[in-house]
Amino acid sequence: MLKSNLLLSFCENEAARRYSNIDPTYVETIISGMSSLTRAARPIIGTELCGVGNPT
Repeated sequence: MLKSNLLLSFCENEAARRYSNIDPTYVETIISGMSSLTRAARPIIGTELCGVGNPT
């Protein structure tokens, strides 16, 4: 879904779900997952870019 550049609201659209084979997913679920990924990746990226464990 994200690779196709679809809006996050696409997953909540009943008509879109009718013609697709994806399970219903809510925007809050996607945002929560993206936030978790960001929190996990931030220190790793900071270390790679700055040599610092937690950039501010």
